[in-house]
Amino acid sequence: MKRSVIFLLFSSFFTFYSFSQNKTDYKFAFGLRAGSDSETCGLSLKFFTNKMIASESIFAYSNRGLAVTSLVEFHFTPFKIRELKPYVGLGAHFNQHSGINTYSDIQTRIEVYQDGGFGYGFDVVAGIEYKFTATPFAVSLDFKPRIDFNQYGDYQCNIDKSIGVKFAF
Repeated sequence: MKRSVIFLLFSSFFTFYSFSQNKTDYKFAFGLRAGSDSETCGLSLKFFTNKMIASESIFAYSNRGLAVTSLVEFHFTPFKIRELKPYVGLGAHFNQHSGINTYSDIQTRIEVYQDGGFGYGFDVVAGIEYKFTATPFAVSLDFKPRIDFNQYGDYQCNIDKSIGVKFAF
């Protein structure tokens, strides 16, 4: 009960603080990101170093392991709508899997078993974010082409599409 009251007071403070600011720019945001790739579905943290440059980190639990993505994003406002900001950026990721992963090789049609492992790679991101003026929330849509290398010498390229909801203050 005591923890619930403290949580309610804490969240109310940040909500009323954000309402009183009534602004479209923010310094820090955290929330959830739902991507088409399981390695990018999880907790998202975003921190602006200045008005246009942000650092975003994505933490996910995928294939019984942890996946971490770090991006540097350049936000700009080409439209007259201050709340709507497109962005582009670059980054890198690292993921670690545990357990056995199975997939079917397309060329040989043989089921391949791999025992855990790790992967790393590079990411490019392009998207658009809308920060609601009257509330402390921001919504983003983006696509993120990525190339992933693994410990077995294989690589794969894919495009991750996502939607994110963040609490901004």
